[in-house]
Amino acid sequence: VVFGHLSQTVAVTFESRLPAFINTILKSGHWGVEIFFVISGFVIAHSVRNGTWTFSYLARFGLRRSIRLDPPYWAIIALEIALIYLSLHFFPDLGTKLPTMEQVAAHLVYLQGLLGLGHLLPVFWTLCYEVQFYLVLVGALVFYTYLKKLSGGSNRFAEITFSIITISIFLLSLGIFLHLLPPAIPGLFIDRWYQFFLGVLAWWCTCGRGPSWLYFVTLLITLAAMFFAPESATNRVDSTMVILGISLLMYAGATTNNLTRWLNSPKILFMGSISYGLYLVHLPIGWRLIALEKKLFGEDMGLLVATLQLASGVLISILAAWLLHIAIEQPSLNLAHRLKLPRKNRSC
Repeated sequence: VVFGHLSQTVAVTFESRLPAFINTILKSGHWGVEIFFVISGFVIAHSVRNGTWTFSYLARFGLRRSIRLDPPYWAIIALEIALIYLSLHFFPDLGTKLPTMEQVAAHLVYLQGLLGLGHLLPVFWTLCYEVQFYLVLVGALVFYTYLKKLSGGSNRFAEITFSIITISIFLLSLGIFLHLLPPAIPGLFIDRWYQFFLGVLAWWCTCGRGPSWLYFVTLLITLAAMFFAPESATNRVDSTMVILGISLLMYAGATTNNLTRWLNSPKILFMGSISYGLYLVHLPIGWRLIALEKKLFGEDMGLLVATLQLASGVLISILAAWLLHIAIEQPSLNLAHRLKLPRKNRSC
């Protein structure tokens, strides 16, 4: 995602002087969002696997995620507003507008997309979706718990009913995303829910919460839907192919107990620890640095200069993400871990 966004600032030079396949790789950075949605579904399903799944659990889970996510997000909102103010002072010709109080208030609670107020930074839309994904998933598990109680403890009835509902919502989401169904309300999670759910289902079927055949049938249904997708959804079909590949990779890694081995590299673990911060800072910090360099030294540049500018944007983003992690994100994580979630003893 970072390379995809920052390379756009030097796209004119790269497209004219680099091989086509390199530009194609850079332009594929947007798939990082879809990949993250799948991984997020897998990770969250794993993290709540032994929860009590009550309304109290949902409230505590929501508070814990808020403590984890909000402080870095709010810090970047404040930073972006400050940078807009400074840019208006030093470069008034840019004409950038400061956000209204209504926009800021909506951003603080991830509602700017649903309210149609626009995003202060383009990447913020994914956070709004993620928060909805978390709450809907755990809310669905709460519904499953109470469904069992209403059916007199009948696991069979609850499982069948829950499966029918969840697969129906999955199909609705897939149909909307692939333009097989009318579009959803802008900012509502439903059009990308299937991406998150493919990660959730990979975990459930790995640990025995669901049969393996259900996972593979769902993949086949997804492939069939892609076949019938109209031409207007060509890019979305490509994205869905990537999503299926990542979901399968997660499933294979988990069933063979290889996930920890594949990802057990200090460099990967470090990048993982700052990934949230890197996603937040690469536009306000990295993109602005490159934009400033171009304003000071001109738009006409050679391949070497363009490459150095891209590298400077990436490196300053990594540094800023590391500082954000140390100053704000890690303390938030520590505080979130102090809020314990009620657990049940389950096999997985």
